[in-house]
Amino acid sequence: MNDLSLPNASVLASLSLPKTGRRLLVLFNPMAGRRHGGRFRHVLHLLAEQGCQVTVQTTTGPGHAQGLAASARRDDYDVVVAAGGDGTINEIVNGLTADAPPLALIPMGTANVLAHELGVPLHAAAVAKLIAEGTPRFIRPGRVNGRAFLQMAGFGIDAHVVANVNRRLKRLTGKGAYVWQSMVEMMRSSYAPFEVVCDGRAIEAYSGIVSRGRFYGGRFVAARGADNTRDSFEVTLFTRPGQAWAALYSMALVTGQFHRCPGVLQLTAGVIDVHAPHGQPVQVDGELAAPIPAHFELAAEPIAVVAPARA
Repeated sequence: MNDLSLPNASVLASLSLPKTGRRLLVLFNPMAGRRHGGRFRHVLHLLAEQGCQVTVQTTTGPGHAQGLAASARRDDYDVVVAAGGDGTINEIVNGLTADAPPLALIPMGTANVLAHELGVPLHAAAVAKLIAEGTPRFIRPGRVNGRAFLQMAGFGIDAHVVANVNRRLKRLTGKGAYVWQSMVEMMRSSYAPFEVVCDGRAIEAYSGIVSRGRFYGGRFVAARGADNTRDSFEVTLFTRPGQAWAALYSMALVTGQFHRCPGVLQLTAGVIDVHAPHGQPVQVDGELAAPIPAHFELAAEPIAVVAPARA
C-alpha cells in the first residue's frame, strides 16, 4: 500500500488558512444538537471570542446539508464546519466541490467515529482552538455506487441495523439503540450470502465492512490496518452464517479481536464489487446509501480536513 501523492504547491497554497479571524460556515444539524446543544453553543461562543467570523446555517432534513455544502466556496469562507454526527459529515462531504474550503468538525453525534479516527477532540475549548488555529491535512474518501464515505461502509447485518434502527430510541439512548437493533437483526437475519469480488478475487460472505479508518461504532477497532491516506480499503468479511457466529463476531468487535476470530477474513483491496441479493441495504458512515449491487472504489482526489497532525 502506498501513501497518496501530496497535493502540489499551488493546491497547498490555496488551502493555507489565516491564523486569526477565520471565516467559518457552520452547517448545524439540530437533531444532533438535542443531545449536545450545550457543547455546540459553547464552541460558537469560544470561536467568536477568538475572532472568527461565524455564519451558521441549520439543516432542516435529510439531504439539506449536502445542498448547503455545495454552495461553499473558498472566496467566501476559510473553513466549512460540520456540526453533527457522522451522517451529517457524510452529507457535507458529498456536497463539497473542488473549490470548497477545508472541512472541520464539531463532533455532536452518537458515535463520532470520524472524530475519533482523526484525533479531533470532544471538549469544547479544544474543538474551538483546533477550528480557529488548526491546519488542514489530506485524507482520501472511498466511494460506493458514486457516494463518498470517509470512515466505513457495510452490507449484511451491519446495514440492516442502520436501516431498521428506531430513530426515536436513537435520540433517547444514543448507542443503546444500535445495540438493541443489532440483537434484533442477529435473531431474524436470513443470512443470504453475498458474492464479494476484491480486486478480482471472488469470496462468499454473509456480511462485510469496507473501511477507510480503523474505528467502528465509536472507538472499537474493526480494521487495524486501515489508513485514510492510503490507496486501498481494509475489507472485513464474515464468512460463516448463523446466529451463533454473528454473536461471536459482535464479541470480537467489542474486544478488538477481529484479526483472531475464526470466520473473519480481513484483506486489502482497491476495488470491491458486491453482488446478490439485489436490493439489500448498504450503509455509509452510519447512513443508508444505494443498495446492492455495490461498487466500491477510491475517490479520485483527497479532501482537506482541519485535524491534529498525524502521530
